[in-house]
Amino acid sequence: ADLALDHGFASSLDADAGGVEGSHVTWTPDEVRAALGEGRADLVEATLARWRIDEPGDFEGRSIPQLAERAPFTTPTALRDARDALRRAREERRQPQRDEKVILEWNAMFASALVRSGRTLYEEAGVDLLRTLTRTHFASDCWWRTQDQNAYASASDVAWLLDASVDAFERSGSDEWIDHATGLANYLLRHYWDGEVPSSARPNTGSGLFAQGDQVTDLRRRTKEIFDGATPSSHAVACRAVARLALCVGDADLLAVAQRLVDLAASLLAQHPRAVPDLVDAAGFALAGVEVVVPGDANELSDHVRSIAMPRTVLIVGHGSSPLLAGRQSGLAYVCRGGVCQLPVDSVQALDAQLRSLVG
Repeated sequence: ADLALDHGFASSLDADAGGVEGSHVTWTPDEVRAALGEGRADLVEATLARWRIDEPGDFEGRSIPQLAERAPFTTPTALRDARDALRRAREERRQPQRDEKVILEWNAMFASALVRSGRTLYEEAGVDLLRTLTRTHFASDCWWRTQDQNAYASASDVAWLLDASVDAFERSGSDEWIDHATGLANYLLRHYWDGEVPSSARPNTGSGLFAQGDQVTDLRRRTKEIFDGATPSSHAVACRAVARLALCVGDADLLAVAQRLVDLAASLLAQHPRAVPDLVDAAGFALAGVEVVVPGDANELSDHVRSIAMPRTVLIVGHGSSPLLAGRQSGLAYVCRGGVCQLPVDSVQALDAQLRSLVG
């Protein structure tokens, strides 16, 4: 709630308030006594002990509240009134400023998490966020990193939005999200790809993705991002997103792009996989992806697939135009790999057996 805006989520809150780092959330014993007041004086010692508020504290003379060793996670009934008093006192303090940039990459990450949450309220919020980002971050035929539209989107911005759009497709089966994801994939390859774009006929062409698009003309050199850092690399996210889209629509040319991204980092994957963990995950989709096709309305089969961990697997549902749905019977599940499908099944147990044989 602290980061929510009408058009997405702000990028951060300052670490300081009123020029003092942590002043809005750290405590001294005297501040606790003042917040509890005379009416709760008998709770002071227990409150200080539960949240380890000492004199002097461990952060510039103040204490960062943290549960004492072996303290129950749920606040004991006797201390709930004290907890609420501390919260009210904290809310009255000067609060940190908010950086209101709505960064496309970070918001797409959050939208993906919401859509994949398995909770209807969050899923709908994630879909709404994706639609909002399309309104606020796309203009003049360009994707922009923030809603201010003064910096072009990076490859990570576009790749994460593409990946989240595939999530939305897996949830609903709607062509809206296949069309959106396809447009993003084309944009990514048109503006960020280095060299000739691979295809199933020419899979070994091109040299990967630049971190910045060709609209950016004031850089001395366009770099590439392969190693994962605080966030996954654009190379890995694009590989996963493009591979997942290719599997959802049976597009061999798009799959060749994802496989080329794996090939370009083959030595890293073989010798230093810990440096590229997200690319390891993406490679599973690109090289050995599995499609689970459940035509028609949601049922226990599609619900089951959504409820379990499904490495390198995509889910195609609904009544859309994906060629994987063509000629398939509603209410059954088809498990496929490399264009070859096993016999359709109509029970969770049989579906599980087929998935174990392909995914493990």
